[in-house]
Amino acid sequence: MDHPPAGDEGEPSLPAKRFPLRILVLLFALLVLFSCTEKKKEVIIEKKPVIPDSTAIKQQVKADSLVKASSLKKKIYLTFDDGPNAGTMHVLNAVIEEQVPVSFFIVAKHVYDSREQRFCWEKLKTTPGIERCNHSYSHAGNRYSRFYREPQRVIADFNRSRDSLQFDNTVARMPGRNAWRIDSINHTDVKESRTTIDSVHLAGFSIMGWDIEWGFDHQTFVPDADTSLLFRRIENLLRDEATKTPDHLVLLAHDQAFRTEEDIAILRAVLRYFKNNPEYELLLASQYPGVTK
Repeated sequence: MDHPPAGDEGEPSLPAKRFPLRILVLLFALLVLFSCTEKKKEVIIEKKPVIPDSTAIKQQVKADSLVKASSLKKKIYLTFDDGPNAGTMHVLNAVIEEQVPVSFFIVAKHVYDSREQRFCWEKLKTTPGIERCNHSYSHAGNRYSRFYREPQRVIADFNRSRDSLQFDNTVARMPGRNAWRIDSINHTDVKESRTTIDSVHLAGFSIMGWDIEWGFDHQTFVPDADTSLLFRRIENLLRDEATKTPDHLVLLAHDQAFRTEEDIAILRAVLRYFKNNPEYELLLASQYPGVTK
């Protein structure tokens, strides 16, 4: 009878060798199953819906409705020329009282004409919600035909005004001319001035005229008191899309027309009319479509 060779005694049989391997395979399978289960849990957690905050939803809906309502309103730009002068502080005080946005087109020379005018300019600079725009340095010395014959002189006049008063926008208005050079709007009321006005625009100014003027007597400086007619004309211009930009209207007024208590009371009534009319939104000149910032 053969005996196993020396050294083989006690060696496990073949089935006994395979037992640990089976255990390892089983443990590996359990590990894979556990891992898959955990991944499924993670997927479920990731797909859990996030419930938006109801307050945030309400605020967004309100904001969207305000934007939509604003887009439907006609835009009105209230502009006052030639300050600082005898009426500018009256206009400014009415504007502050009524809390409306207004753009003042400033003649720089007037700032240096007297202590009162300098004080008025300082008040204009520190009043929030209004805007100061360039109306030239000299206002052509009120000799318009001669002024517009010299393009470089006119450019220098506007540059001097800009540099001395440090305007924070590019909006300018030509003295004695209803001219426009904003985006695609190109209008000149006195054709002989066209070349010079083009030159001022190319020098970096957004030139704004007006759609309608609140007139005044140039002898007595009394403003037109028939404001109901003014309002009807404005409504008609907007309805007929007869303004330079549809749904946008620029109103020109003059500071010096508001000197007496009676005239200032009319001004306050006009400001309240525009402020309280639900069809209108008041904006500053630099907010006009196409103005170069």
